[in-house]
Amino acid sequence: MTTLSETSRAFLEKHNMNYDVQKLPSAFKNPDGTYTDVPEQFHLVRSSDNAAIDPSTVKGGYAPMTPMQMIAPLDPLVAEGWITPDCGHIFKGGSYEVITFRIDGGQLDDGGNIAGESWTHYVSVHNHQGGGGKLKGSIHSHRIVCTNTAVRAARMASFGIRHTGEIQQNYEWAIQTWKKLQEEIRQISKRMEVFASKQVSPTDSVEILRTIYGVNNVPVADISTRTANELQFAVREFSNPQRGTRGQSLADVYNAITATNSHYSPKGSKETSEKRLASLFDEQGSRNKLELDAMNVLLDLAGIAD
Repeated sequence: MTTLSETSRAFLEKHNMNYDVQKLPSAFKNPDGTYTDVPEQFHLVRSSDNAAIDPSTVKGGYAPMTPMQMIAPLDPLVAEGWITPDCGHIFKGGSYEVITFRIDGGQLDDGGNIAGESWTHYVSVHNHQGGGGKLKGSIHSHRIVCTNTAVRAARMASFGIRHTGEIQQNYEWAIQTWKKLQEEIRQISKRMEVFASKQVSPTDSVEILRTIYGVNNVPVADISTRTANELQFAVREFSNPQRGTRGQSLADVYNAITATNSHYSPKGSKETSEKRLASLFDEQGSRNKLELDAMNVLLDLAGIAD
């Protein structure tokens, strides 16, 4: 049985995430009104409201994860007071769950500031129900001046989560992970300092942004309206004092991309804030991939070996 700190238990209770995930057999209705189970086909059902998590099914050998199991690997760091459960998200009808912990800035170099600016940092645990049963962790950060969310600023933007039934092994893994989190945030600051030192003209910024969007050699007439509009928004964000960009460096290009991911919404779009956040958090999400493309382009231009 998983034992959690009082802080973690209270968090799950507050966010209505203290549920089990049951594996119930799939069945079809016969003409006479009876039901027949489908061999090796099971639905995942949330115990709190008996809701099917996803219309797809899993095999008999699949072991569903619960929020309690998600939070357990990092709970030793909660108990130490180094991180605090902050948000719980249930996306895609319940099939994608994310638990986010805020990292105590007092435990980080320079209070977690990045290149002299105020940032806050988070570590999250991701679970895709029916997606193989493996938890993943990620680091994301908020640049305070613009409220942009950066999900690819760290090298260790995604990492595997290990958890066994052995308390000492779990504690040792959590402590090693904590050391890595601290180092990764140091590296974010170093990256951003280099980006800020690389001067970029407004004209060059447009070319860089077109490269990030994969349309640098594409005739304007052949670029989709949606991409063209989003690109235009990013170009404006390269120099936007209200969001702390000055139109001068690679750092401003990066912040233009995170601003676009965090704030841009196409006209008439049905994208909700929940869908936007899911697209940012999920490695397969279009917004996550856009920031990854941006980071790869900027690292190359800055001459930083990743």
